[in-house]
Amino acid sequence: MKNLEIESGRASAVGSSHGARASLPAPSTRDLSSASEPRRRAAGGRSDSPSSPATHATNATERPPTRIPTARPGRELADFTRIRHALRNGQLVDDRVFDEIYPLSVRRASSVHWTPVEVAAAAAKLLAPKPGAVVLDVGAGVGKFCIVAAAAVDAVVKGVEHRPHFVEVGRAAAAKVGVDIHLLRGTLADVDPAGVDGIYLFNPFAENLCTRQDYLDDTVELSEERFWRDVGHMQEFMSQARPGMRVVTYCGWGGGMPDDYVLADRRRRAGIIELWIKVDGYSRVREADEDPVRVGPTSVRALRDRVLAEEQGRAVADLPRQIVG
Repeated sequence: MKNLEIESGRASAVGSSHGARASLPAPSTRDLSSASEPRRRAAGGRSDSPSSPATHATNATERPPTRIPTARPGRELADFTRIRHALRNGQLVDDRVFDEIYPLSVRRASSVHWTPVEVAAAAAKLLAPKPGAVVLDVGAGVGKFCIVAAAAVDAVVKGVEHRPHFVEVGRAAAAKVGVDIHLLRGTLADVDPAGVDGIYLFNPFAENLCTRQDYLDDTVELSEERFWRDVGHMQEFMSQARPGMRVVTYCGWGGGMPDDYVLADRRRRAGIIELWIKVDGYSRVREADEDPVRVGPTSVRALRDRVLAEEQGRAVADLPRQIVG
């Protein structure tokens, strides 16, 4: 069996996905665009207006990262530790390679429900600017963000997930890569906001608004009622957090940010990444049209088509109206 080959060089983990190829072929454009799949485009696709003076763009000056290319199937367990070393050295790992730490059934859901490696690495650096920060992934699934974050930065990485079988899969995957993560079966009610420094939100509640064909499975309660209940709990959690709390959202999260959070960074990675920081005594002035977007109970595939059409500048009047104010 061939060992995983890593491209040489070092660059920013938040740069573009292009890089020099090693001996194995680089992923195709179609493969790299998998990050634009549904969940990251679903609920809360439009977030609070970036009107804060702290907002700044970062894309223009970023350098492309190096990347571990796709490798042959059948790799031995020891090879997965190369993923950890690559991420710690500022390199990226192709999602198809990374996802081989999971069972096939989990890999099939990756392009829709799990955070891309490039996004996870960028978000982790925003959430843990100093060593030892405690980072929480809400709706951690099988722990993909947690594993990437634990490898990429010096932080205590936790995840809360309501499906027990996902928790077990995530713990096993972390062991393969050789990182320590803390995956908890439960909900936000099981986490103390005072013990968290940063929160990662990748539309954790959007599945509640999907049609049944887009559910991950039917082992947990999923409904529009639960969506709004979870959004309320998340807003309360953020309000109870201490000043300095960092929140990174990827393609929104389904609700609006509390008024004492400042938008400090906004960038695009096949979807919008935003960094919000809680500031003691600050109260953001909201624009009249700043209410968060609601998403009706519909197929996430239709939502994806609508967002992609909008991004490409095409008329969307002929597409199904999926987003309502």
